[in-house]
Amino acid sequence: MSEADDQAWMAALAGRQSPSDGPDAREAQRLREAMLEHLGAQDYEAPGNDPERVAALIERARREGLLVPRTSGVPRRRTSMVPIGIAATIICLAGTTALWNVFRGATTAVQRSGRDEIVHLQAADPVQLKQQIIRELQSTGVTARGYESLGVQGIDADLPRPTPPEVQRILQQHGIPTPADGVLRVEIGAQTEK
Repeated sequence: MSEADDQAWMAALAGRQSPSDGPDAREAQRLREAMLEHLGAQDYEAPGNDPERVAALIERARREGLLVPRTSGVPRRRTSMVPIGIAATIICLAGTTALWNVFRGATTAVQRSGRDEIVHLQAADPVQLKQQIIRELQSTGVTARGYESLGVQGIDADLPRPTPPEVQRILQQHGIPTPADGVLRVEIGAQTEK
């Protein structure tokens, strides 16, 4: 069913649309009639805004601890702006450092870090490089999968252990160190212009 069909069905169920508007509307009308018959009231109306009922519901919510009464005269606790200032300073420093590296012409070296040891590369065309590395690895029988996450192209592969010389050659051609654990994770970002 399309969005329009859904809306027509809901309107017919609510009694706002004629059942002659299609099979879905007729079905909803029959369901409406059965519900009203079960309730025993043909002109059933939903309860309106009853002030006594609303007051009773609010009081019940207070009793059950869902609403906490405000104490008047007690000033609200003011939150400190220090953490926001520290966060802003860190962001500015990180941005300044990144811009400095770009203008200085620094290149990003291959890095491996942490337990999952991800190799970070940069390329003018990250998608093309990812596909090339995957094809080369798969030609040697390695199961390699590509992915894209937040604009970064990635490769996951389980290398045989010990790593065959032809796989080591492919990795060396792309400046990728051979992982000791056989789990290859590579992320390829867009190369920054100098």
